[in-house]
Amino acid sequence: MASMDASSAHAPAIPPSRGPQLIAISTSLFSLSTSIFGWRTYIRIRSRRLWWDDYFLIAAVSMGITMYGLVIYTYALGYGKSMMELATKPEKIADIFKFNFALQIILIWAVTSTKLSASLTLLRLRDNKYWRWFLYFLMAVLVGFAISNLAVELTQCRPLSTFWNPEQPGSACRPGTVNAQVAQFNSGFFIATDTLLSLMPLTFIYKIRRHWFEKVIVMVLMSLGLLASSVAIIRLVVLPKILKTKDPTRDTVTLALLGLGELYVGIFAVSSPALKSSFSTILKKLGVHGMTTKQTTGGRTAHLNTFQSDYTGPTAAGSEQSSPHREKFHSVGSAILHDEEAGLTNGQQNGTS
Repeated sequence: MASMDASSAHAPAIPPSRGPQLIAISTSLFSLSTSIFGWRTYIRIRSRRLWWDDYFLIAAVSMGITMYGLVIYTYALGYGKSMMELATKPEKIADIFKFNFALQIILIWAVTSTKLSASLTLLRLRDNKYWRWFLYFLMAVLVGFAISNLAVELTQCRPLSTFWNPEQPGSACRPGTVNAQVAQFNSGFFIATDTLLSLMPLTFIYKIRRHWFEKVIVMVLMSLGLLASSVAIIRLVVLPKILKTKDPTRDTVTLALLGLGELYVGIFAVSSPALKSSFSTILKKLGVHGMTTKQTTGGRTAHLNTFQSDYTGPTAAGSEQSSPHREKFHSVGSAILHDEEAGLTNGQQNGTS
């Protein structure tokens, strides 16, 4: 009896489960990103402006929903608990590793889809051949990177089931150091592309002849992708230590949350610029002015679109105003940040008339 008491006294304490943390954070991020995405999509559908950037974003959100469902399922299996606590349930440990592997595959394509959506949005902002060529090249690189990443993931173990069942005979996997280097390279690539896509709009937005406060709002909305870069940087920093853990069912929750965070923050960032007019309306209700310009014509006051390039496009009379000294912006560009919500208002008015 005394010997049993002594052995239990020296037994290592089982750390608390991180499952509740996994569910709380992933649910919060999922709810925020899908709400903003739903708002954007509703406006686009009502104004009949769905384009390829919307379709890729819909694909990313669909994969994000699938990932959230897998997170809930793995939590039910015991993901977040220590290996010591799951030691008597090896089949559940295998299932957790299996579905975590599926999460990694889906994450690659989901994040790539958000970047493709952002690239296609930028493609519509400027009518410049070098701008278009660079974005086409970037999209080709993104797709090629996702395909190569898929190949790397599918060949890291032979047979593939060794990833979640390492005890089977004849199995072999790449060294952990190689996998760590691949994961670090992936994070670095995502950081670079997020930063690039976030900063590219700033190369021309500051030139727009608008109120400085409005330009700041637009720049902030267009630069929200830097939040995804921040998440990826954190992931890059903690990655080496977590990959060496001896308690993967608990410690890899950090990587899962950072991966989900990168995706859901990316969806939020890509969806937000299209809601610029709504954000402007909210700011006006809060007492922040200067977001619209009024023009009085024939006793009537008109609120003008405050996100326009120096190229104003066709006038009401059908003529065109242009300047040979200024670069022509794509006419659809202003629609991305304003006209889709104006179109929604017009559609509602037409529906009631």
